[in-house]
Amino acid sequence: MDWNSLVLNRTILRDDYRMNRDVRKHTFIRAIIGMLPIGILAALIFLDEKQSGNSGMAINTPLFLAFITLMLFGIFMVIEMVRFFVLGRTKYAVANLGVITCIGAFFILASYLDHLVN
Repeated sequence: MDWNSLVLNRTILRDDYRMNRDVRKHTFIRAIIGMLPIGILAALIFLDEKQSGNSGMAINTPLFLAFITLMLFGIFMVIEMVRFFVLGRTKYAVANLGVITCIGAFFILASYLDHLVN
């Protein structure tokens, strides 16, 4: 191996390490942002002793806002995932898909546990 190929390989490895670090940071930030509405939903489902007023005729506003926030975040993640696929940044797109899947699984689990408890 000559000196130029060693420098090139080192540069490629360094860039790959930076990209992997950026993908991890990207995934972590989106997972935390996505878990906020899930945490609010779980707290409202399991910690609230009573439902909204008027014998259940009115909507539970905090629960509704948390659900809408979760849906808007999911739509944003899908749009961002498609954009990443179009730009050829597949690692970021797959990371978004993983975050969407995990948050969806947590939402289904919280809904199922709410069904069992109530």
